[in-house]
Amino acid sequence: MGRSPALILLDTYTWLWMIGNPSQLGEAAKRRVEKQALKGGLGISDISLLEIAMLSKKARIEISGSFLSWLESAVTRSRIVIHPMTPEIVFESTLFPDRLADPADRVIAATAKSLGVPLVTEDREIRTLTGIEMIW
Repeated sequence: MGRSPALILLDTYTWLWMIGNPSQLGEAAKRRVEKQALKGGLGISDISLLEIAMLSKKARIEISGSFLSWLESAVTRSRIVIHPMTPEIVFESTLFPDRLADPADRVIAATAKSLGVPLVTEDREIRTLTGIEMIW
């Protein structure tokens, strides 16, 4: 698909921390996210929206008010670009080692790889993958 030079991809928790608790971010991640946010160069995989919905449903994260309103506002406020799954991303997600068991993690990593952009993630298992620039 080619490199998007002004973009970095955030995993689900990185995006949640960015909008709600930036102190949770690693120092390198925090600097890079803040810099890219000014340029409008932040993205997430669309599967992160589903992950957040499930975390909210299971009460693993606290959302005030309507979930849909909160989510729409979070997307707008953070100026995040949502990247849809493509056939290439789905295929790429199947090529990672079996140790990366979470399908959402596979899609997020495959999205970064397909777009040719760095991935901001705390997830140690994802950070063991090769062929993707990792930031934390």
